[in-house]
Amino acid sequence: MKSIQWVLDKLEYERKKKKRQPPRNFQNKRISVDDNVILCPTCKRFHETLWQEGLKKVIYYTSLPTIGKARKVCYQCRKKKKKTSRNIRVGNK
Repeated sequence: MKSIQWVLDKLEYERKKKKRQPPRNFQNKRISVDDNVILCPTCKRFHETLWQEGLKKVIYYTSLPTIGKARKVCYQCRKKKKKTSRNIRVGNK
């Protein structure tokens, strides 16, 4: 009888413990925003990639301190570079 009571107490404790935990989406907010913001050396803007409801979202910022930020060319600049490189002909006319 004591073993059954122990199991019931343990299950009750686990159920109460789950109620006290915050929802998962709040646990992800503990990541520093500074680590996610990247500076584009081409257009001198900052960009941050977010995933919301399974969709990729890129947010651009213009006025942030540049010291210590990672640098990577953003999607829009890569897209512009591909377009301009396609328009340039190489070779004799």
